[in-house]
Amino acid sequence: MCRGKIGDKTLLIVDTSDISKLYAKKMEYLGRVRDGSKKELADGYWTMHVIGGETVSSEKMPLYSRLYSAKAPDFEGENAERLKAVRRVCIGVGNKGIWVMDRGGDRGWLYDYFLDQRLQFIIRLKGDRHLVYRGKKILAVDLARCCSLPYVESLIREESQGEKRYDVAYGFCPWMSHPWM
Repeated sequence: MCRGKIGDKTLLIVDTSDISKLYAKKMEYLGRVRDGSKKELADGYWTMHVIGGETVSSEKMPLYSRLYSAKAPDFEGENAERLKAVRRVCIGVGNKGIWVMDRGGDRGWLYDYFLDQRLQFIIRLKGDRHLVYRGKKILAVDLARCCSLPYVESLIREESQGEKRYDVAYGFCPWMSHPWM
């Protein structure tokens, strides 16, 4: 249904979350999750979602949604769940779009998969991630501090106290032909 709406620059946002079941006692494969809103452990299930969206539109396209439990006998791990989501969406949209993940996507095997499949991606790096730049190993955060950020966009986020504005500065290297150079 969304196949024709996914372009080369469509963001394919992967979100791992949880559903807490505070009062449940006998639900199948009920496991322990980290309740993101309360910042504590609770009974519940994990979720994996992929949402498609354009930067110039507020329209969102749900592409994948799965509820899973680490206690289920067929559970193979979070890495397998993440890969399952990417593969399933790729069946529908091909190699189009730009995959976007938070720090949970900062995994070497996932970079290898994206590069092998020639998929575009943006992944927020963990603070201890090292990169090779001009033949030298350097912390990603140190490399980022050296980058020119000539562009600024404003984002408005609705919060409980009202709207809050965030200015995001960014830059890019149009001359880069390979992501590791």
